Amino acid sequence: MDQADYKEVEQLVAELRSQVISRFAGMTVDMNYNLCIPSVHAVCGDEDIVVDFNGITRRISGAFPSDIARMLSKWAKKHGKDIQKNHSLLNSEHKPLNPIDPPANK
Repeated sequence: MDQADYKEVEQLVAELRSQVISRFAGMTVDMNYNLCIPSVHAVCGDEDIVVDFNGITRRISGAFPSDIARMLSKWAKKHGKDIQKNHSLLNSEHKPLNPIDPPANK
């Protein structure tokens, strides 16, 4: 693979990683590509958070709303297998990611 091919693959992976897989509570959720473990990255306004597939917060900006962080954590834990499947698609198959349903409104 030459340098041009490598750049093309790198661009494709970056585009796949930025795919929004869910939206709820004013957040957009995409796959996190900075961790080797399956995790999601969520943005709410100017704040962001990274939560792994077990619902554990790995990184959070200082003013991220705590109630929304808890909601994301519960959602990630519930959909851990779906997050793992997307992580596999992202890292090995470079295919489009599967959307994951937001929490049901109560």
